[in-house]
Amino acid sequence: MKLALSRDLDIMLFSGQPFVDKTDSVTNYHVSYFRPESLNHKVLTGVDILNIMLKENYFCSACMYFFKREKYMNVFFEQTTYEDNLFTSQLLNSPHTNAVQSTTDVIYYRRIRAESIMTTKVKVGNFKAYEYVIKKLIESKSSSNNKR
Repeated sequence: MKLALSRDLDIMLFSGQPFVDKTDSVTNYHVSYFRPESLNHKVLTGVDILNIMLKENYFCSACMYFFKREKYMNVFFEQTTYEDNLFTSQLLNSPHTNAVQSTTDVIYYRRIRAESIMTTKVKVGNFKAYEYVIKKLIESKSSSNNKR
């Protein structure tokens, strides 16, 4: 947090470490929550860092970054499944996101539990939720291109 404030960052991305409680029966969940080493401690625009992460390891959990809330009051956090995908991508694609830093430091420990949206079998509703998120991202991108 001190680093983000001292560098006047818009967004600070950090890594996470997943864990499973002994009481849960999750055994097949293997996702990396480590930010790309190539981005470690670099300060880039949101669009630049997003483009690199999409090639290397992009995950959009809102638990694994902090941002200047007052700068992004116009970014709407919609209540939908996979809203992290929409919200995080809108933040990084914002023309106001000029200073984003990523670190491989683990600051968040993510609990993986049975019967969560990430560990249950994929259903039709999951695809519909992703379709909605993609549609909103396209609308958001079109809107930001019209403002430039």
